[in-house]
Amino acid sequence: AAVLSILGTRVLTRSTRQRRPGVSRSAACEGMVAGFYARAPGKRYKWVYFIRHSEALVNAAGRAFPKDDPRKKAVRMDMKFLDSPLSEKGLSEAKEMRARAPQVDIVVASPLTRALQTATAVFGCDSGGPPLQA
Repeated sequence: AAVLSILGTRVLTRSTRQRRPGVSRSAACEGMVAGFYARAPGKRYKWVYFIRHSEALVNAAGRAFPKDDPRKKAVRMDMKFLDSPLSEKGLSEAKEMRARAPQVDIVVASPLTRALQTATAVFGCDSGGPPLQA
């Protein structure tokens, strides 16, 4: 499946840092020292968001058959669906998601058409949004 990853930058404040109850700071750090200090108050770190592409034509075509039907697998193996674009439903879902999308610095997507269409629709990469890297 095509996956869209998005990078954003945040600063963690003391009030948002949480530790498991009953676990000392040294025990919490053991084996992940770099991770703990990277999230210390005032340190900058990156958020990475992963978003799956919206419904593609191959998804809609495969849904016509029951789960264990061999024709469902045949649809996925059909070369005409190798780089399947988004269905109309998938494109409208991606456009609706734009209002809920986080502010990001860059969008990185698979070069598959459905992933690029989702990235463009969700983040407006073609109309002044963040840069898109495929």
